[in-house]
Amino acid sequence: MQIMSQQGVSCTGTLHRPSTVSGTGTLKCDDGRTGTFVFTKSNYNGGTGFGKLSDGTKVRFSFGTDVHRATTRCDQNGSSTTCTQY
Repeated sequence: MQIMSQQGVSCTGTLHRPSTVSGTGTLKCDDGRTGTFVFTKSNYNGGTGFGKLSDGTKVRFSFGTDVHRATTRCDQNGSSTTCTQY
């Protein structure tokens, strides 16, 4: 997987899916940070995940085809960015 922050930092990740509805993963970002995350599939079209990078920055993301059809609002709070899909 690949995600990009609002600040333009790109991170690539590997998913580990022990069940059909949830799993874990690792991230490596182009600025040198690494991290881990957990995710949950909410329906056939996608789901959400959250985790933390090596510098303590919290990560939250949505994935799947629902992301392209939804309106997303992201809020920055210190070193944390939270995105809400609605």
